[in-house]
Amino acid sequence: KLTQDLADLAQAEAMQLKCYMANVNPWQVIVQEVENFKPKFEQAQLTVSAQGEGADLQLDIDRFKQIMVNLLGNSIRYTEAGGEVRVHTEQDEHSWSVIVDDSPFGLTDEQIARLGERFYRVDDSRTRSTGGTGLGLALSCKIAQALGGTLSFEHSPLGGLRCVLTFKK
Repeated sequence: KLTQDLADLAQAEAMQLKCYMANVNPWQVIVQEVENFKPKFEQAQLTVSAQGEGADLQLDIDRFKQIMVNLLGNSIRYTEAGGEVRVHTEQDEHSWSVIVDDSPFGLTDEQIARLGERFYRVDDSRTRSTGGTGLGLALSCKIAQALGGTLSFEHSPLGGLRCVLTFKK
């Protein structure tokens, strides 16, 4: 996994990540991924809700899924039992965004500013088996860029992290 993540990240940074663009309704992809993750949410004792609207976007469906899988997986990994994860969309005439909010554990401003850096993990004491490689968000940010979008992070109104993935229409 580490080797593949590093290879993908290197390709993305060199702007050589292969993307196969097609007309996609990203909300359909999100609903399917949330459904796929439901057993993991239940196992982690988390509530998940998904409410949104689709749009007609040019995306690589597999790369888009890769970002969503990472965001949902991180929410499960870093949200306290009994917490919640909310996935919703916002859009206007120029852009479409999916927002993933989770409840505590929250992050400091400094930690949020570093999300998306290679090998950055919020808690250094986490083992690789629970904390991952530290490349997932860096790769997700680069994939978002390769797809013509952005991935940003801020404090969630639920007390944890808010991840905002935005694409132009």
